[in-house]
Amino acid sequence: MPEEEMHVPLSWVGLDEMPILLANHFLIQFEADGNFVLSVGQATAPPLMGTPEEVKAQAEKIEFVPVRPLARLNLTEGKLREFIAVLEANLKNFEQSQNQIDPRQA
Repeated sequence: MPEEEMHVPLSWVGLDEMPILLANHFLIQFEADGNFVLSVGQATAPPLMGTPEEVKAQAEKIEFVPVRPLARLNLTEGKLREFIAVLEANLKNFEQSQNQIDPRQA
């Protein structure tokens, strides 16, 4: 007799208590165990002020801009594919909503 699958609903608890952080840099690494490590970070350009020549001189002295890590996530291949599908579906919904607002963008 085949086992029946049980489905228990999930509920995001405490989500509204979490801060929303700007994430503008992403790094993904494939691990030997078949999982993927997704690192999410934030980089902010340093302030450069003064005349165009002063700004250029300041910029030339910058060795690197640090990326501050916000989170590191370990994803199985299946969860990575699920994550990609969720991102693509949300982007498609966003694009469709934008086209309804301004049909010239179609």
